[in-house]
Amino acid sequence: CVPACPDMSIPMNADGTRGDFDYFFCKGCGICASVCPFDAIHMVLDEK
Repeated sequence: CVPACPDMSIPMNADGTRGDFDYFFCKGCGICASVCPFDAIHMVLDEK
């Protein structure tokens, strides 16, 4: 999932684990959710 993000919104920690999702950089393209083999990412419409 992490390498698929074109905006680098899913950073990796120094120990190789996934860091917190960075909503500031995310453009909402959904690529990460569509390629994640673990179904761990779900896109949710923000109606604000």
